Amino acid sequence: MTNNKENKCEYPKDLVAYFSKKDGSVSSFSVSPNLGPARSSDGESPYGTYSGWSRFKFTAINSGTAATFNVPISDLEDIFFRTETSYKKELEAGITSSAPANDSPAYTVAMSSGSFKGRTPAQILSDPSTKDSLLKQRDWLAGNLGNERYRAMNQKQIDAINEAVRLLEAGQLETEESTAPMGSLILYNPGARPQLKTKRDDGKCRALSCEIKWMFGQNYPVEISISEFWCPVETKSNGTIRCKVSEMDKSTKVENHHKLSAKDWLNTIRAIKMHMAQFEQLNAQGIFEDARLTDEANRAKAKDSPKAEPSEDIYKITLIDTIKKNGEFYYANIRCSKGAEMVVFNSDSRKVLGDNWERVLAAPPDTSISCKGKIHGKQLLFLSPAI
Repeated sequence: MTNNKENKCEYPKDLVAYFSKKDGSVSSFSVSPNLGPARSSDGESPYGTYSGWSRFKFTAINSGTAATFNVPISDLEDIFFRTETSYKKELEAGITSSAPANDSPAYTVAMSSGSFKGRTPAQILSDPSTKDSLLKQRDWLAGNLGNERYRAMNQKQIDAINEAVRLLEAGQLETEESTAPMGSLILYNPGARPQLKTKRDDGKCRALSCEIKWMFGQNYPVEISISEFWCPVETKSNGTIRCKVSEMDKSTKVENHHKLSAKDWLNTIRAIKMHMAQFEQLNAQGIFEDARLTDEANRAKAKDSPKAEPSEDIYKITLIDTIKKNGEFYYANIRCSKGAEMVVFNSDSRKVLGDNWERVLAAPPDTSISCKGKIHGKQLLFLSPAI
């Protein structure tokens, strides 16, 4: 049966997608999964659940130009933990913050940008030396009143600054300490990653980088930056590969940004965790079955394989003590570069030595002997003198 209904979902594999518009330009951020199960046939333990190439693709688009970054499964847990820590820090600041002394805007209106972001003018002027900097912030806000989108918010902050300065100069400002967290916390920044299969004739490779940080005290605290560019790479002596970002081809650089509210970023984290749980549940039976069947096949193969005969070679040994007798065998503790700790002489060894057997038997400690033999574990079976 043909389904004639119009398909209204353009990107069905996106877990989340967010859009914003500023000054006529549109930006977006989306996350899409690309997961596969770990398979023993690929040399991976099925109990690892995810194949080595499994990842979530983060895409930021600014004015129609896209930049992407693949986040591997192994990086996600740290992002989850840092997000939880940042959000708790914001909440704790809100809970512990004391109520303002009065309802004057000097005490209730927080700055939305700049170095004073998240603090009220009264909190800022708790240190009077910040007055000049706060007045510069006011002048900047006044210079941006022409932007209709931010006019009301900017005017509100200007009025709050003016009121706080008036109270300070009149000696009536009740200072209060800010409990709002300041600065930012990096949620993710693994450094530039080269795409080695994209190497150009000049030796430069396409490289991707991503930084996600939580800016405390903002309405849209999560800032996502994704970059793509071409740069040389170098392989270090330990095998690691490093992008030489300082030597990038700057004409190729694409750097896109997108800001999210705490609510939207937490929803992104929820969507990623939910998809991982669904993937794990759907593949659970196959994972355990793959592990069981592979283990059984490996055991059967090992059981049927003929045991390898010890290799016969020439060894140089040094007696640690004199040769002793144990039943039909003679033995002595030795030093041997191949790891054997004891030399053993059987009846065949004695026949090969013939008239020399008594001389060998009487050899004192520290005597060196070169012989043909076979090593079994830590024992060297003496077969004949080395020629």
